[in-house]
Amino acid sequence: MKLKKPTVIDRNVIETSLDLDRIIFDGDRDLRASLMKDRDFAEAVRETTRESGNLAVRRALLLTSVRLTPRLAPELFTCVRHCTEVLGIQNEIEVYCSQDAQMNAFIVPPQQGRLCIGFSNVALERFDEPELRFILGHELGHALFRHSEMPLGGLTPQENAKVSPLNAMRLHAWLRYAELSCDRVGLVCCGDFETSVRTFFKLTSGLSAPRWMQNVTATAMHYAAQEAEAAGPGAEEDWFSTHPYSPLRVKALELFSRSKTYHRLVGSNGGSLTEAQLEQQVAGIVELMNPSILSEKLSCKEELKEFLAIGGYFVARADGRIRRNELRSLSALLGAHAEDRIAAVKAMDEAQLTARAEELAGVLRTKLPPVRWLKIVEDLCSVALADGSVSPEETFTLAALANLLNVMPSFIDETLQRANRPLD
Repeated sequence: MKLKKPTVIDRNVIETSLDLDRIIFDGDRDLRASLMKDRDFAEAVRETTRESGNLAVRRALLLTSVRLTPRLAPELFTCVRHCTEVLGIQNEIEVYCSQDAQMNAFIVPPQQGRLCIGFSNVALERFDEPELRFILGHELGHALFRHSEMPLGGLTPQENAKVSPLNAMRLHAWLRYAELSCDRVGLVCCGDFETSVRTFFKLTSGLSAPRWMQNVTATAMHYAAQEAEAAGPGAEEDWFSTHPYSPLRVKALELFSRSKTYHRLVGSNGGSLTEAQLEQQVAGIVELMNPSILSEKLSCKEELKEFLAIGGYFVARADGRIRRNELRSLSALLGAHAEDRIAAVKAMDEAQLTARAEELAGVLRTKLPPVRWLKIVEDLCSVALADGSVSPEETFTLAALANLLNVMPSFIDETLQRANRPLD
């Protein structure tokens, strides 16, 4: 593998020889840049960053976890050495283990050149060495791409008035994109796509006995293919339930494993997808997870915009008063000619609005897959959240609109709760 000479920026940045520009998912880089162009959002990020205390996190780890050593956990530190050598990382790395019934891992943002990685005891006991390499690579990816510089906790409209509801949802989308970048680092570290699929399966199902592993890759790829062909999101108990659209994450990583970019990073001449083809296909997949679907080329795009205009108007006026923030949020969803669309809606009487909403919903149910119905409802939730609170009348209206699209009311509750807590 041809490695770049490490460039040291400061003590809180990892020294690496990985070509970050080549491996990062374009959506991760571009959406992050777009968010930080918003002055209010950028200031909210700076405020949240100033309040974070990574040294306090390390102190808590020392008090509540066991700091592992090469003598205590030789196989684990063999994996750590492998990953740091593959990625060209020179920083000091500490590894901690805490008692937890869940299989999980995390990384603490770098402080004074040191990285702290934490594992639950269940994760260390159930993952083999190749799987641990994937997990370590994924966690190191968060530090490599400096994802902690846009911290998720505290960046909600309820916690910081500088964060608009729309940007809060865009931030959540960015989180998903960031995970794809880190998955790529994990694959570079473990060097085997089947290992990554097996790791996802164990993480989300909790199953680890050999009898469950026999057909994991083939089954997971079949499931991911169904999702990529616009099947609805998996049920909560399905594989990869920690993310409603996680099978698409497997498909995105499978595309990366077939790319010339990946093979070049691991020192191979293989790969069938160019970098442009890779990013184009992955972008098509993650469109299913975006907060807004107005940028897509849809045969029913006009019907979608009109339904959002009517639905957003219904939601905004539900509590008896249409607020400026709600109109701004709706205008952002509608894009070009938003004022004309909203004016057309206001010119219609109640019976016309109701009949037209029902007619448009029928078109959208026919021409769009179920996963898109969810995103329409999610977009309407952003209008309700625009003024910082959601009234019972707004919730009732959202439920009525969701019913037109055959979306369960529970999805509204999940969306509103997600927007009201730190994004994780």
